[in-house]
Amino acid sequence: MSWIDKLNQDYKITTGDGKVYTVFWRNAQQAIEWNVSEFNFPNVKGTKVDKREVKGRQFPLEFYFQGENHLDEADAFRKSLNSKRPTRIDHPFYGIIIVQIPALNFDNSELNTTKITGTAIETIQDDNPKVSTDPVGQIKLLKEINDEDLSLSLDTTPSTTDVNSMAATNEKNFNLSVPIIEIPEEVSEYTNLFNQASSFINTATASPLLAMQAITTVITKPAQFTVEAQTRIKTLVEQFEKLRLTLVNITAVPSKQIYQIQAGTMISSMCLAAITPLSGDYTNSKSALSVIETLLENYNQFIEDLDSLQSPNGGNTTSFIPNAQAIIGLNNILVQTISNLYLIALNGKNERTLILEKDTNLILLTHRLYSLDEADKNMEELRDNNNLGLKELLQIPKGRKIVYYI
Repeated sequence: MSWIDKLNQDYKITTGDGKVYTVFWRNAQQAIEWNVSEFNFPNVKGTKVDKREVKGRQFPLEFYFQGENHLDEADAFRKSLNSKRPTRIDHPFYGIIIVQIPALNFDNSELNTTKITGTAIETIQDDNPKVSTDPVGQIKLLKEINDEDLSLSLDTTPSTTDVNSMAATNEKNFNLSVPIIEIPEEVSEYTNLFNQASSFINTATASPLLAMQAITTVITKPAQFTVEAQTRIKTLVEQFEKLRLTLVNITAVPSKQIYQIQAGTMISSMCLAAITPLSGDYTNSKSALSVIETLLENYNQFIEDLDSLQSPNGGNTTSFIPNAQAIIGLNNILVQTISNLYLIALNGKNERTLILEKDTNLILLTHRLYSLDEADKNMEELRDNNNLGLKELLQIPKGRKIVYYI
């Protein structure tokens, strides 16, 4: 079939509730990515790339409802997307695609037209990977093993400079973490761990393993505080950023090994914090996807740091080669954490945006998008998500972008 024949076919969207919508469309695009692992070997040029299965394609969407009933049609479509079941797209160019749509933007700024944009992610309909074990318990176990592997990475004697650096980092981490604690008992427990680590750091030249084990315990503890996951992750990210400021002065092998241990523990602690949310931490898909982005960004930065510290080869005593077992273990923790966060995102509320086509107010808008409730929780959620100030409580102007979750 020629591309002209395909172009003349209808663009149909069948939502999870079984309703079919035929829309006008533009800009056919698709992005394809494969699961790959990259391996860099000392003293070997290039990178070994292990290519596996293709990931779900991503499709940028741009389609329209037009005519005198376009607002009603767009509103009916919006409500149909409340279904958690996958959406089917009969695409003139790409055929039948089974997708989930995590976010859409509804634009009514042009008369007689509702423009809808967003991204659809191709999904398989089987629940893979099939997890029979408790993911939180599994990740906690993997982290305990990884912490031990990282601690064993220090197989050289730290210098006095290293000891001073460890003490300074330990204190910075403590000062960054204490302000987020909300339970007095946790302050006491964390302070005791900090003091114990400080004591072991002072004797690190004689007992380096005990010092590193105590340090990893202190670094991990903020991931277990009884505060929202996003706050715990933010604190650990700040600790990692502070630690990275010391990279410019790291030249000796013990210093490089200590950096790997501390930074690696911070990354695994971010994963632990992400997979142990409090009730209400991931209220929508966007919050879970944002955490995934944070984890990947900091993990990739950690790997780049190790690449910059790695020696060209391991042929002499002044060479530094990262602990492969520890890095593989950390990667496994990251992959399992992200896998479970994706499940949270797919089952969570999806973000929608709406460009107001006329002036309105918070009560009417809440009724339109959520419905009103006796406790006004829906109204408060809509107000908070859009940072509606006092002036906008009584009148929200035409053209205002509104974010809501379904």
